[in-house]
Amino acid sequence: MVIGRAVALGRAWLPVAAWMLVIFMVSARPDEHGGLRIGVVIPKLAHVVEYAILGLLLARATGNELEPVRGRGTLLVLLIIGLYAASDELHQAFVPSREARVTDVLIDIVGGVLGIVVWRTLDRLRRRAGR
Repeated sequence: MVIGRAVALGRAWLPVAAWMLVIFMVSARPDEHGGLRIGVVIPKLAHVVEYAILGLLLARATGNELEPVRGRGTLLVLLIIGLYAASDELHQAFVPSREARVTDVLIDIVGGVLGIVVWRTLDRLRRRAGR
């Protein structure tokens, strides 16, 4: 029983940890364009996609514990996303040619919300199909 629980927790949380590592590694890369702005839309869209995936994975992971993800579970996911986004921006402040921006944290949170909505929609459809 304990091993089964550990396996279930691993399946739920390892993808979250792996994706957080990917975000950290991407943030650790210096700006390849020497600080030149090549546009605003693509980098901001990357923030939304990164954190939409994180939001989806977190909603999935907490959904295993807080079935289904609602109320406090959703607030927990948003809190984790916000804290991780803020720590990611702080981390970027120490990377050459990168800078921390509050607007990026807000964009990351929007992406996280999108991921939560996608997960909840997919979960609802899966539950209906299982009936």
